[in-house]
Amino acid sequence: MKRSYKIIVLMVILTIVTITIAFLILSATGISNKNNSEIISNSKSSIVPKTSLKAAHQLFISSMSCTSVNFCIALDSEGRMFKYIKGKWVYTVQLKDGVNMLLNSISCPDEQLCVAVGTSIQNVSKFNGYYANYSNGSWSNLINYRRSPAGLNAISCSNQQFCVIATSDGQVLYYRDGKMTSQILQLTATPQNSEYHSLMSVSCPTENFCGAVGNNGEAYTYLNRTWSQGVKLTADSMYDSALATINCLKDGFCIAASHSGNVYLYRNGVWSAGVKLVSNKHQMIEAVSCASDEFCIATDNSGNVYQLSNNSWSTANKISTYPIFALNCSSLIHCIAISANGLVLNYSSDKWSKGINLDLLA
Repeated sequence: MKRSYKIIVLMVILTIVTITIAFLILSATGISNKNNSEIISNSKSSIVPKTSLKAAHQLFISSMSCTSVNFCIALDSEGRMFKYIKGKWVYTVQLKDGVNMLLNSISCPDEQLCVAVGTSIQNVSKFNGYYANYSNGSWSNLINYRRSPAGLNAISCSNQQFCVIATSDGQVLYYRDGKMTSQILQLTATPQNSEYHSLMSVSCPTENFCGAVGNNGEAYTYLNRTWSQGVKLTADSMYDSALATINCLKDGFCIAASHSGNVYLYRNGVWSAGVKLVSNKHQMIEAVSCASDEFCIATDNSGNVYQLSNNSWSTANKISTYPIFALNCSSLIHCIAISANGLVLNYSSDKWSKGINLDLLA
C-alpha cells in the first residue's frame, strides 16, 4: 500500500461517518429522497451548500493554507471548506465526489487562488487523483487527473502560475495558470513491490525553490528548475521512519519531520542531523511551520506542539486531545493550528489559546 498514516486514519473515520449518516437518513425517512433540491449535481462531482449538511458529519481537518494573518482556508477530508477572513471563521462549501474521496492538501498563493488535491481510493492498491481550484470567489467541481494513476498527497503554490503536486507514486506534477500541465517527473526510486516510494509533502515558497519528502526517508530540493537526487535523512525506510512533512522559506531554509518524531533543518544546502522531539514510539510529527529559520512550530498526533526558538526545541506542550495536521505560522508572534476535530488554536504572545470549533459552523 502507498498510503500515509493520515490516509489510513481518514479512511476509518470516513467509513464510520458514512454508516452513521446512512442510519440517520433511513431512520428519518425510510427511503432516500431523490428530489433533494439542496444538492447541486454536476456529473460525478458536486458542490454541497451548507444547508444540506447534517450534524452527523464528523470533521477531520486535514490541511490549511494562509496567505497572511488575515486570510486562511482550512480543508476537511470530505471537502468541507472553512475560510478565515476579517478575524472570523466562516463555512463556505463542500466539495464532494463519493464516499471514498479524501481531500489531503490545499495551497493558496494569494486570496484569489487556492488549489486542493485528494485521492479516490478504489481498493488498497488503486488510487485516483482529484483536484479543484478556487478562483473568482468560488470553487470548481472536482476534476479527475487521469495522466497519473496515483493519489495526490500534497500541493504547494508559490504563485498563480506555479504549483507543485506530490503523488503517492513518488512523482511531482505541475499546475499552472488554472490547469494541470503534462509534465510528470519521477523523484523517488520505484523498486518492484516497494511500498516506500510515495511523496508525502512538498513546499515551494518561490518558483525557484522547493522541498519535498518521501516515505522512503529521502528529501529532495528544487533549484534552478532542477530537482536534486534524494538525500537520505532517516535511518531506514520502515514506516515509522518515513518523512511526513516539510516546510520551506524563501531564504533557502527548510524543516522536515519524520513520523518517528525527528526534525531536520536544511541550511546553506545541507541537511542537519535529526533531533528527536517525541517521547514515545506512538507519537508522530504531523505538521511543521516556520516564520523564520529561528522560529518553528511542530505538531504531533497526540495534540502536542513543539517550538523552536534560539536554536533550541521546547518539550511537548499539549494543546489538544486530537492530532493536529493543519498548522501555519505567518509571523513570529502569530500561528494558527486546527486539531483534526476542528478546534481552532491560536498562538500569540508566546501562548496558545482555544478559539472556535469549526464543527459548529458546518
